[in-house]
Amino acid sequence: VILEAMISGLPVIAVADKAYKDIVKNDYNGYLLKKNVVLFAEHINKLLHDDTLRKQLGSNAHQTGKKFSAK
Repeated sequence: VILEAMISGLPVIAVADKAYKDIVKNDYNGYLLKKNVVLFAEHINKLLHDDTLRKQLGSNAHQTGKKFSAK
């Protein structure tokens, strides 16, 4: 699901897990966070209210997602 979101141009906010550490890069294409509801809410609000940040991270996420394409 994370790669599907990224290829769609969406920045990712996910629980920090070693499975995602090579895919999601903080402040580049999304955020990997400790399991904390407050942190998740803060980062969601950050992306909802900052169009420039959301577009930049989304663009970077899309580029990252393309690296993992089935092609």
